[in-house]
Amino acid sequence: MKFMIHFTVTEDQGAKIEAAPGGPGPLLGYIVERLKPEAVYLSPARRQGWIVATLNEQLMAEAMIFFSTRCGAYPTIIPAVSFEDFPKFAGPALEASAKAPRI
Repeated sequence: MKFMIHFTVTEDQGAKIEAAPGGPGPLLGYIVERLKPEAVYLSPARRQGWIVATLNEQLMAEAMIFFSTRCGAYPTIIPAVSFEDFPKFAGPALEASAKAPRI
């Protein structure tokens, strides 16, 4: 399944990353190599980014460990469904939800 990973780099970790040989390049290269994302967006205004990638359980755990230890904060990992595929999930979900008891 596809997920959107939002990560923020803390000020302390950002300074360490910038001071490391090659700056942020080696870390970004590693995570792109591991996750093989379909999209990566980085903010020019803050130390944060968004990655869209297909993750299994192992890659999700790797992403959580990588971003929490290297960036200093836990990432937010959100399931993502394309606009075209959304009706396949939304229609059945709405039908099932309608059958639930009302409070």
